[in-house]
Amino acid sequence: MHLKKRERRKKTSLAVAALSGDGAALLCAFFYRNICRGTTAGTLLVFVFFCLVTAASVSDLKCRKISDRLCGLILGIAVAAVFFMPGVTPLERILSAAAIGSLMLTATLILPGVFGGGDIKLMAACGGFLGWEMIRDAFVTAVIAAALAVFLLRVKEREYRTGIAMAPFFELGMVLHFLRN
Repeated sequence: MHLKKRERRKKTSLAVAALSGDGAALLCAFFYRNICRGTTAGTLLVFVFFCLVTAASVSDLKCRKISDRLCGLILGIAVAAVFFMPGVTPLERILSAAAIGSLMLTATLILPGVFGGGDIKLMAACGGFLGWEMIRDAFVTAVIAAALAVFLLRVKEREYRTGIAMAPFFELGMVLHFLRN
């Protein structure tokens, strides 16, 4: 009986994560269209980008793996953004993807297991879409939020696996900083 209750709770939390992420995608697309005076194609790219990031978050929560296909699709959205979202130059997109990816890879080499390979690829692809300033701020926000979550889990004396799913925290940071800019 207790196991069924836990499974129901897990399915509910995944549904809540998916719906809140899709709501964030709609909010960001609306923000880009109406506040930033974005084009229709740019608005569609913002919406699809955040839907893909939500899919990565739900996948990370569910099975602790982020698909390479999702990262590839996000990278494709970043390439399309070069043509339809002129706010970030192509060189800045490339450099921001390389910078955040190498920063996370270096952190993983120094402290093994701090980030998974899917997290690194996800953030590199997202860096190509968002640009250096936004991905840097989103990364810092995500790390602080994840540290706070781990601290709260420790205070409540709850067990958690060897690590936590970072993609939802990355998504939270990206949404917050996208709406701020």
